[in-house]
Amino acid sequence: MTLISYFLLFFFVLAGGSLAFNPNFHKEGILTRILTFVGAYILGILVLHLLPEVFRDATHKHIGLWILGGFFLQLFLDQLSLGVEHGHIHNHFHSGKMRFVLQVMLGLSLHAFIEGIPLGMNIQGKETLTRNLYYSVALHKAPEAFALVLLLLSSRLTKNIVVICLFVFALMSPTGALLGMFLNNFSDKFSIVLALVCGALFHISTTIIFENESSNEHSISFKKIWAVLAGVGLSLLTLWGE
Repeated sequence: MTLISYFLLFFFVLAGGSLAFNPNFHKEGILTRILTFVGAYILGILVLHLLPEVFRDATHKHIGLWILGGFFLQLFLDQLSLGVEHGHIHNHFHSGKMRFVLQVMLGLSLHAFIEGIPLGMNIQGKETLTRNLYYSVALHKAPEAFALVLLLLSSRLTKNIVVICLFVFALMSPTGALLGMFLNNFSDKFSIVLALVCGALFHISTTIIFENESSNEHSISFKKIWAVLAGVGLSLLTLWGE
């Protein structure tokens, strides 16, 4: 990753989170549509690029176990972050506000940090792969940050605390990428790290897509279907020229 890549990864989070401070962007359905589009794009990148690469270059006999590990690791992290990754925003009016903040930040930060690790592992011949992963992470982080800020604001936290949380979250994926730079000497472990991230992204993307917009209905709206088609369509464009 270049210096500008680190900056853009940081900037996407700040930009996405900053929009949540403007009430004009709090319209119902906007976050759902954006997350659905990004989730479908991530699923497309997983199927078209990441998973085939994991199984093709895996030196570990049971690489599928690491994918499952990443899936269930993200399931655990969701319990901490309260599902902010897929747009779950609920009010939390209770006395233990700081414990609530630490819980959400721990879940989101670990998720973002782990996603960043393979981005910094500059493995020769994997440039296209890491570029597609970078786009997936960067696109997902903006609406994630928006949901985080909206959640914290709706929980009646001060803007200063919310801004600090946003900056900390923005630093997580770039910090993970920095760690990945120091793991270049362990290039044989790249497929394992990527498998963990694939499992986590698979959980997030499918949860976003297949979650019902209404708890009383078992159907997906046409608007959401169009968002899914647009996201998958964009991922298909990454095959152009390969």
